[in-house]
Amino acid sequence: MENQDMAINLLIDPETGCILSASGDTTDFYGYSAQQLITMNISDIVLTSATEIGERIGHSMYLQAIPLSIRRASGEVRSARAYASHLAVDGANRLFMCIFEHEPADPQPQPASDPGSFLDLGFLRGPRS
Repeated sequence: MENQDMAINLLIDPETGCILSASGDTTDFYGYSAQQLITMNISDIVLTSATEIGERIGHSMYLQAIPLSIRRASGEVRSARAYASHLAVDGANRLFMCIFEHEPADPQPQPASDPGSFLDLGFLRGPRS
């Protein structure tokens, strides 16, 4: 994907839907800061529950592409695609999601040619210094 600013990484509790961690500069993506996102539930911004997302990806530990609709802070609903999988963090099951918002001129975004390029999991280590 050419525009990395249109992507966000989230770590979610799959049972409650609570957003546990969000990648850095998300203000332009949803209209919320990363600090606000970690006080929210995934269902506040994605029109699909964490349970339903978990069911859609099954028990896979590999990234699965799923279409989503996202709700920005303004209330606007936009099409998006997520790459999601289950992830064990400190022995706990978590749901990892990398969400790409569709750009208006590109209704079918192309995945990055290097899949590792959007999987910077540095946000799992806490705030940037």
